[in-house]
Amino acid sequence: MAALAREAQQYAGQNPALAALLGFVDWDRGCIARKDKKYDEAAGSHRALTAGEHVLFYEDRADTYFRQKRYTDALADIAHALALVPEDEGALITRAWVLVPSSDTRRPDRRTGLERARSDER
Repeated sequence: MAALAREAQQYAGQNPALAALLGFVDWDRGCIARKDKKYDEAAGSHRALTAGEHVLFYEDRADTYFRQKRYTDALADIAHALALVPEDEGALITRAWVLVPSSDTRRPDRRTGLERARSDER
């Protein structure tokens, strides 16, 4: 994949979307790290964004931030994702996970992720 992405860069002038192709190599590494619950490594896959903006790069980093309970960071990335593709289902679902309070009745803290983040900042 990396070799193909590098080779495609010579055509990025004709097709600007190819510039982000290099980012998919790092994005894929971040997805694997998140699956393995290596969240610090997965969040570090923001290198994908240096290749260009793509909704998946922001969306998946937001999901990683959510799993790290970094709700403010997650919402910022979701805002970027939705600015690129306003009706992206994955971004909307991730935003809902951050904003909807926990439905787990065993947990006394049923505030939304945003409410927890704001109280943690105080």
